[in-house]
Amino acid sequence: MQMKQSGRRYSLPLVALLLAGGALAAQDVKYNFMPGTDFSKYHTYKWVPIEGGAHPNQIMDAENQAGC
Repeated sequence: MQMKQSGRRYSLPLVALLLAGGALAAQDVKYNFMPGTDFSKYHTYKWVPIEGGAHPNQIMDAENQAGC
């Protein structure tokens, strides 16, 4: 009985520690931009068809546009 309670006592903090460690390791953000660029003028985007552009199929194209 003593062994089961000891295992439960340490399992929850161990799982929390592993999840927190994984979340911290996943926060590797990289960016690249030209200093001095004024990004305040960019407010929106528009999907436009590109002549000769390849689309996998109509369904995937609609899902890609709806997902953004």
